[in-house]
Amino acid sequence: MLKKPSYLQIPGKLKIGGHVDGIFCLRCENSMALWNPATREFRPLPPYLLKLCGGDKFGFGFDSLSCDYKVVQIVEEHNYVKESWNGLAAVYSLSNDCWRNMTFNIDINSKILFNSLCSTCVNGVYYWCTAKATEVIPHDTYEKVILLVSFDMHNEVFGEIPGPDILVKSLHAGSLTLYNESLCLLVHGYDDQERPSIDIWLMNDEKLWTKVMNVIVPIPSYYDPRCRGFWGHDKVILEHKGRPILIYDTKSHEFTNLFHREEKTKRTRVSSYRESLVSIKK
Repeated sequence: MLKKPSYLQIPGKLKIGGHVDGIFCLRCENSMALWNPATREFRPLPPYLLKLCGGDKFGFGFDSLSCDYKVVQIVEEHNYVKESWNGLAAVYSLSNDCWRNMTFNIDINSKILFNSLCSTCVNGVYYWCTAKATEVIPHDTYEKVILLVSFDMHNEVFGEIPGPDILVKSLHAGSLTLYNESLCLLVHGYDDQERPSIDIWLMNDEKLWTKVMNVIVPIPSYYDPRCRGFWGHDKVILEHKGRPILIYDTKSHEFTNLFHREEKTKRTRVSSYRESLVSIKK
């Protein structure tokens, strides 16, 4: 479990905005910084160009074509006159050490945009999960379709691609993470016996989706277990309304206590970390 070293110059509680090549992107209130634990290098970022609010979305990734690390920020702003939502965006370049405002051309009305469980940057493109309500005919009901918002780290343009061809009951059903360095969508729901269920989907280079696993979690549904990442190939890391963070072996169906979460901890982030000597000094 990652604890904040004393030499980090960010007061208060840290939020991890993902990590790439052993470099963590850290956030706390109105501050942001990059940190390499292996080299103990710490680099505060310049102040944001956009006004922060509680629902801001961030992405941290690497542009291999220009050998540059970048942070992208999305702010969802409500227009009370038009009763609609607008998206604003800015991108930070490590090589230039500055933020730049940019156009966010994605319609976010009737959608909810979610931060990923880790830094979901694959082949120079960062992805966020979103869901949109859609009418189901002839049942005259509304289900939710999962979509992905993308950001090309090199061209610095946003896009939108479809998720798997499925309908979900909740806007909060989908979460993005990585599995074996591939983009992975976790879809939480319940099976026919109302047992917690997790479908694991992977996206290939052609942006096509394949369901590679379905996990039935033997935990009562009122604990609302959520997958936060993977431990190897066949084990998932679970967070639930109880205290311990669990590892669940999908082959042996056995649980292992990973650690006990503090009562005041709201959310757990899981990252597969590898040390690197990449420098972030100015």
